[in-house]
Amino acid sequence: MTISIWVDSWQLQCCGEPFRIDAGVSWRLTYDRDLAWLADVLAPTAVRVDAAEDHHGGITVPTSGTVTRIRELHCRFDPGPVPGSGQLSDVEETVKWVDDRGDLRFAGFVVEFKRDQQA
Repeated sequence: MTISIWVDSWQLQCCGEPFRIDAGVSWRLTYDRDLAWLADVLAPTAVRVDAAEDHHGGITVPTSGTVTRIRELHCRFDPGPVPGSGQLSDVEETVKWVDDRGDLRFAGFVVEFKRDQQA
């Protein structure tokens, strides 16, 4: 089963490990984080996010699988994320520090993830 996962820029910068397409990863996912702001920012793209990767507590589920697609999300902030301003760009791998693009600030990654089969 493939799901779409949000990886906040600060989560990767703080204590995450960069990853690439076709990489096997083990993450702690949360399904209860409020991602309404992300849905608003992504509205024009019709991309939906199912879960968020989280290193810092809360209720998380250990999940292993393979990364099948990575997209950087840049959007406007005024002072918070501006609805409808999201722009996605496909990349082959992540890096801890991604440059802003003019008035579009880097917010994080939208990752397509194929979960391992459960035994």
